Amino acid sequence: MDARLTERELSRLLPPVNFRDAEEREAIRHAAMAARDAAISAGFRRAGRGIVAALTAVASAVANWPSKRRTYAELLSLTDRELADIGLSRADVSRVFDPDFAQPQRAAKTPVALRSQRPLAA
Repeated sequence: MDARLTERELSRLLPPVNFRDAEEREAIRHAAMAARDAAISAGFRRAGRGIVAALTAVASAVANWPSKRRTYAELLSLTDRELADIGLSRADVSRVFDPDFAQPQRAAKTPVALRSQRPLAA
């Protein structure tokens, strides 16, 4: 089965178009070519911007990698108590650089050893 249409089949599908003259036909053809060229160039511009954005993101990730790795190693070297002092747990360290990692502000917990046995007088 051939998916191409012959001139005869195409003439049956499309309504006949009567142009006033050859100049009008040429003007329409040139307008269609200009629209096609504009669409193609817009597509190339969008693709170029996408490629530049991707390369920028990769370059930024490569440039920030040593700093993030050093920070990650420093966080792992902290004790559980030191991590708790800055509001993190050992499980949070692996998620620190995730873009959606943001803990809600929670009330600072006073370590048990520092709590006084009696409330402070007002």
